[in-house]
Amino acid sequence: MEAAQYHFDAGDASRATNLLREVIHASPPGPERAELLYRLSSMSWMNLSRGVRDPAVQALQEAGEDQRLRSRLHDALAWVDFYWGDLDEAYEHARESVRCAADVTDAATRADALATLGFVEFLRGQPSEDLTSEAIELEDAVAPRTWTEASVFTAPRTTLGLELMWSGRLDEARRMFEQELAEYERDGAYTAIQEVLCYLSEVESRAGRWAEAARHAAAGMENLVESGRQLLSGQMFHFPAALAEAHVGKVEDARDSAMQGVRLGLSNDDLFYANANRGVLGFLELSLSNFDQALTHLGPVIAYVEKMGAAEPAIFPCLPDYIEALVALGRADEAQPLTDRLEEQGRARERPWALAVAARCRGLIAFSRRDLEAAEAELAIAVRHHEGVPQPFDRRLSARGRG
Repeated sequence: MEAAQYHFDAGDASRATNLLREVIHASPPGPERAELLYRLSSMSWMNLSRGVRDPAVQALQEAGEDQRLRSRLHDALAWVDFYWGDLDEAYEHARESVRCAADVTDAATRADALATLGFVEFLRGQPSEDLTSEAIELEDAVAPRTWTEASVFTAPRTTLGLELMWSGRLDEARRMFEQELAEYERDGAYTAIQEVLCYLSEVESRAGRWAEAARHAAAGMENLVESGRQLLSGQMFHFPAALAEAHVGKVEDARDSAMQGVRLGLSNDDLFYANANRGVLGFLELSLSNFDQALTHLGPVIAYVEKMGAAEPAIFPCLPDYIEALVALGRADEAQPLTDRLEEQGRARERPWALAVAARCRGLIAFSRRDLEAAEAELAIAVRHHEGVPQPFDRRLSARGRG
């Protein structure tokens, strides 16, 4: 088991999981095997069903009254449900994880549980800064951080970085992820670096810094290949690579990256990144004026977001692309309620990006109805909202429409 720990921390995930499977196969049912199953589960992201969920569910059946282990297992299952777009189940597992961790002395376990509950509450529109702050304080008390002592993936500071990115606070998100990256490099947690590089790449694409985005995506994919996980988690890195490629006009590279990301995401039961890659394909086809194809790619993404029911409008920032494709195909009546919902979310969560793109979509709808005065007024509103959003690509779209 110790050998598996060291192999994983050093970046050889395949050797680590093979060693664990051998000892699990040789062990009788019970709390000790439950711990082994949890550790196997914790190394097996992003293969959500077979890699994470199945061993975690089996471990819960064998864990007995080990509250630390039960907390960690519920935490893992909360993340699986999030990736599957089921926030209600994610919330129940996250609450149970916190309950189990209440009397646990292990700071890393409590940090993970609090951070995950705070993250799910953020997605539900009920953010709790106290939970996240306490989780980060506990995380900072654990050093060095390896997978045996704290979160391997999506640690408390990383969850806060995601919240900042989806809130449009890109500079703060970048600083958060860069701090995490530096600490993982200092601790030699090479496998954990992959996830942070993915998020850093997405931040840079949203910020219009596509060369930096491509560099982070390439570094993450290189790390992924060296650890032997490219077939398990490749969907995560095809997404930011495709996103950067699409924005700089590398059409075939972007399409190939995103299609591979969709294929791997579906094969690994990772609906989140399958849909993230579909969003890039939709953006690409919209940019090429292939509006029917854009809707084909974006339709499942919109359905996934509706099923999730998240209060945050920018987790998948492709609803404006879907609306624009509908308008281009003469389906403005279908686009109107989607635009209204986008604006409502922007006002409820005070998200300038959502307000800006909603105004741009209203401008497009008005223009399609030949109401030029209303279109110009809405686009002017969009440009004003964009002044508070560090996303220059979207700002240029609104300004171009107004011109």
